[in-house]
Amino acid sequence: MELITFAEIERDIDELRDLSQDAYDLMVEQFITEQPHLTAYLLEVDEDEFTEDMSDLILGVSVELWHMIKKKKGAVAEVSEEQIGVADTDNAEKLAFLEDEDYEGQEEAIAKLSEEHPQGDLLQFIYITICQEEGEYDEDDDSDEVGEMIYEPEELAMMFVVIKSCLDTLMLA
Repeated sequence: MELITFAEIERDIDELRDLSQDAYDLMVEQFITEQPHLTAYLLEVDEDEFTEDMSDLILGVSVELWHMIKKKKGAVAEVSEEQIGVADTDNAEKLAFLEDEDYEGQEEAIAKLSEEHPQGDLLQFIYITICQEEGEYDEDDDSDEVGEMIYEPEELAMMFVVIKSCLDTLMLA
């Protein structure tokens, strides 16, 4: 799969922000219909660990990723429970260290992961989005700041693992 660049991410997010609520809800329904196993995973994973706001953010970012990948590839096949399970287990094991990092340590680790991941710009987008209060991403911002933190590092790490697992399975679909 070709790289989805920061410029494409920003363009796609701007398009999504311009959708009416009805159009956005229709897109979410399409995601739920086309990706039932992924939807179940996103709604069930760590129910006891995430607040409703966190769960909404996880689902929202995942739908946005699906939309961007679908737009880039033209179609995204339904992912299986097995694919999701493999990605979740793999990411939970490899990224467990993130829960022990502070914000700066997480940011550095995600930057390194992004250099090695085939969709590194999307990994950065995920982390920036879950870190910022408004979920804004600004490609023109050259600072190293990731935005106002509203979640604790451990919460960010758990959300990142779930959303990265979603990304990894969608890339393979």
